[in-house]
Parts: sequence; structure tokens; C-alpha cells
Amino acid sequence: GYYIAELLNIAVEADHGLSELYELAKGTLRKLDAGLPPLSITTHFELQCLNLLGHGPEFTACIGCDTLLPVEAITAFSVADG
Repeated sequence: GYYIAELLNIAVEADHGLSELYELAKGTLRKLDAGLPPLSITTHFELQCLNLLGHGPEFTACIGCDTLLPVEAITAFSVADG
């Protein structure tokens, strides 16, 4: 839970809170409290946090040439395998 709070503290200025981000954090903390796998839950939070802040990664196309990635490449993404 402390990690999620630290990410919120770093990502959002006190006077520019994003309600969606706080709702995401609450849901994440509930999932962690329920005993769901911490790596999957925190990685999901990190990616959604980046998306909400406008800095999310691109998984559907090459950022260098805008070529769309084949569906197999997109569905083969694994957080645990990198």
C-alpha cells in the first residue's frame, strides 16, 4: 500500500488531483488487501496511472515508424517476462 501512496504523491501535485487516479488507487489497494497477486496488481496500477497522466506506453504500434504491430505481438505481452 505504501508504494501506491508514494506513486500518487510523486505523480500528482496536491492542487491538481485527478479523481480518476484516486479511484484507481482505492481499487488497487482493495485488490491488494484481498490478497490478489501484488506484481500484477501494481503493474496494472502503474500502467493505468501513466495512461491517466498522458504518458502511457504504446502497445499497438511501433513508436518509431507507426507501423501497426501484429495481433500476436500485442497479445503476447507479458509483464512477468518483460
